[in-house]
Amino acid sequence: MLMEGGIVAAMNGNFSNLTEDELRSLYESPGSLSEEDHETVTIELGARVMRRERREEWSRRWRQLRALAVLAALAGGAAWAYQQLDQSGMISHEEDSTITAANDWIVGESKDCTSPVLDADTAAAVQKETGYAFSEVSCDDGPEHQIKIRFYGQQSQPEHRVVLWHCTRAEDSFTCKETGAR
Repeated sequence: MLMEGGIVAAMNGNFSNLTEDELRSLYESPGSLSEEDHETVTIELGARVMRRERREEWSRRWRQLRALAVLAALAGGAAWAYQQLDQSGMISHEEDSTITAANDWIVGESKDCTSPVLDADTAAAVQKETGYAFSEVSCDDGPEHQIKIRFYGQQSQPEHRVVLWHCTRAEDSFTCKETGAR
């Protein structure tokens, strides 16, 4: 429905001040306008619809970009949090590794141990990354055993040469918690 001001504007051929609904109402009743005015209404209505659709499209795109930015920030935050937890020894890594364990090391007993950090040449030879700290753990002068070890500490520490561990023997595995590095 045309508002009273809209009728006056339409009668003067000024359609730019009409709302989209008023233009649509004029468009749908072509007999009330001259052919030239109907063409003008058609063009103005088409332009308004295109501008509205373009605004809606940009609005949708901005919402998508904001959602993507939020997801990226969350992913970055999760990666940072994981790294912080890993650095503080809160994340466990279970690896098959070599550990020296004397026969008198009883289940539940703990020992202070060390492991070398692999340099580039050694890492390449065993197909691990430079700085890998879980390759072997030396706890005493006992024989080497290849066994599953749960490590609490950083797996890659290229800035160090030796990692210090506090290892506890379980029935069929070991748990080693990082206590420092040099």
